[in-house]
Parts: sequence; structure tokens; C-alpha cells
Amino acid sequence: MNFRHSRALTLIEMLVSLALLSGLMLAVVSWTQAAARSGAELAGPHAWRSAAERIIGLIHDDIQSGDWRPRVDDRTTRQPLVQLENGELTIRTRSAGEVVHRYQLDAPGGELSLSSTDGSARSAPRLLLQQVKEWTCAIEQIDEPPLVKRRLSITITGNDGTMIVGTFQLEDVA
Repeated sequence: MNFRHSRALTLIEMLVSLALLSGLMLAVVSWTQAAARSGAELAGPHAWRSAAERIIGLIHDDIQSGDWRPRVDDRTTRQPLVQLENGELTIRTRSAGEVVHRYQLDAPGGELSLSSTDGSARSAPRLLLQQVKEWTCAIEQIDEPPLVKRRLSITITGNDGTMIVGTFQLEDVA
């Protein structure tokens, strides 16, 4: 009596095919893991650069929306929109009302943070970027009578030496 079907595999053939299939699966899994690791290594610097560029964009947006210059008193004296003090960049901007944004670097930790002050209270600092080696801000005055022009330059340097630079024209003062 022959119970074997003509297209069926023997036990040995079945074991050999399972061994070949598992070897193939092992190779595919290891290739996938290697590709994921190399992708993560490449994404690290790109992600930092992208985040730093978004911070420069955020500062640009703050400067552009802060075009109203609130008065200090009843005279025509107005507070400056952008101030630098002890490495802290302060921008008077607006959201639903007057808002002051402060960008500052925690040098030992290498963390760039943002805190906001609206009319009532100052918010806790919000972490924007880690692995920051240097945060440099400078305001340069360019005298071109009858106006005085000011330019804000910002440089964010990462621990790996990557530099992101932003330059902004500030309001003209007569």
C-alpha cells in the first residue's frame, strides 16, 4: 500500500526546505537591522541641523510679528524689539497680546531653551535644542543717515562643529 501522494515531500525534503527558509529569513532580518542602524547614524546630524534651522525660523517669525514697539511711558520712547543681555536674546513679539520670548543657552548642559512672558507670568523654559556647544548673538549698528539700521546675527554651533547662522534686519530708527 502506497500512501504517498506524488507531489508530497518526504520528511528529509521538508526539513531541508525549512532550514533553507530559516537561513534566508535570518539574512533578511540582519540586513534590515544593519540598514536601520546606518539610517539612525545618518539621521542624527541631519535632525540636529534641521532643528537648529527651525529655531532660526522661529526667531525670524518672532521678529516679523513684533513690529508694533510698545511704549514705555506717555512720551514717544519705545522699548526695543530685540535686546541682548548676558547671552540671552529677548524679543518683544505678539501672539494674542504682548509676549516676550527669551532664548538662552544653558552652557554646562548645552541646551538651548525658550521661555515666554505674557502680561501675567513667565513660563517655564521649554527645551528647543540639545548638544549646543555655542550660542552667539550680536547686534550690529549700521549708520546710514537719516536712519540707523541694526542687524541681528545669530550663530548656533553644535558639539560636532556644525554651524547654523541667521542674520536679520531690525527696525530702522530715525
